[in-house]
Amino acid sequence: MIKLFTFANSVSNVSKALYHYEQGNANAMSHVYTNEKLKALKHNTYDIVDFMIAQYGNKWNLQLYSFTLLMKWPFLVTGDILMYKVWKEWFPEANNYIWQDSSVSLRIRLVEWLASKGLFVFVWLHYWIVIRIFYRIKYR
Repeated sequence: MIKLFTFANSVSNVSKALYHYEQGNANAMSHVYTNEKLKALKHNTYDIVDFMIAQYGNKWNLQLYSFTLLMKWPFLVTGDILMYKVWKEWFPEANNYIWQDSSVSLRIRLVEWLASKGLFVFVWLHYWIVIRIFYRIKYR
């Protein structure tokens, strides 16, 4: 889809939600990261980054770093401590750009920065306080 958008003359946004997704099972297959899924995610991310660089050079560098950070963000909010290592190993060059993209929320940038410094105890605390407790109460 991203590749298609790069060739479009115009793109429109439909502001009305036409589809509503409700997450009911936190252990659903779509939330389980197998080695095959991780390999595919990493391959597809590199494929898009390489495509964009080939098409536009360094014009979209900040956005590409933000994209790679977005692709690894779920690893910090799964509650699986083993995924923190995957986060740290994937796209480490993007970590230098965590504070550069102001369109990303301050909370997410802070958690990513903590992870980039290896302060995973605070990332884990964020998971428990925000994801497990706050969101569970808010979205009951």
